[in-house]
Amino acid sequence: MTGPLALGVWPRRPDGALEALNLKTCWRDEWYALCENPDGAEFTGPKAAMHLIRVLLGLESFAVGEFHIVNQVKRCYREQHASCGPVLHRLFQRSFRAARLIRGTKHPGRAPSIPYLAASALKDHPGFPRLRVLVAGMGEMGREAAKVLSYLGCHVTCTSRSSPPPPGLPWVGWGEFLSGGALRGIQGLFLCTGADRFVVEPKDLRGSGIWVVDLGSPPQCGPGEGYRYVGIGEIAEASRGALRSYRQELAAMEEAASEAALVVWEEMLGRFPEILGGGSKTGGIAV
Repeated sequence: MTGPLALGVWPRRPDGALEALNLKTCWRDEWYALCENPDGAEFTGPKAAMHLIRVLLGLESFAVGEFHIVNQVKRCYREQHASCGPVLHRLFQRSFRAARLIRGTKHPGRAPSIPYLAASALKDHPGFPRLRVLVAGMGEMGREAAKVLSYLGCHVTCTSRSSPPPPGLPWVGWGEFLSGGALRGIQGLFLCTGADRFVVEPKDLRGSGIWVVDLGSPPQCGPGEGYRYVGIGEIAEASRGALRSYRQELAAMEEAASEAALVVWEEMLGRFPEILGGGSKTGGIAV
């Protein structure tokens, strides 16, 4: 090593990364890494720390302030533990702690959820709420979506490769879903899976009239003829106005996130002075 390394956030894995973690959720796909060359980074140094804390607080989610993101980040960290070295371990562990303290003292409560905002997309269906809806994927997002839809009055059926549905909700096998048999007779389809390819092909939905709400990452289906497709971007756009006033209530969290990032970065510099260098401590952090 000839000089300080760059700790930052990249849209894709940077070449020559010495430590790396791919944070992939339904709303983002980015790389936290330590490498010699900062080129292409979206955030570096203290701004990378602030970005991670804001992500953990839900301040970078379209359902601003939501809680699901914490478990999603923790899952990515747990699954990629081996690819993190001491620097990324320290960044994530200190950021988890900072975000937990801020949520406990600054969060105004009444946090919106992505599943609830997504379920609202079905309210324009002429048959709502008496709809037969299939929810595919029983992770945290899928389980809550199933509960929300059931609460709203929809007849919900669940399917998953492995995880069980919430108590009291009917279930169909994953094989029946993949074969298309479970799609007969439904009006709504929620995709909460994370497969690396489509789990439902547009050609299999053509002319069905089904309303498809896709919360998958990457997308688990796509638009086509004869059915309605609602992707995560459309849900975010529709929710923006409804969440505008709620974001104003999060001003204290926004300020605390900026302050916490400075504390985390000061600690990182103190712990790894030769790796990260000690030149700029604040890096011009601004919300």
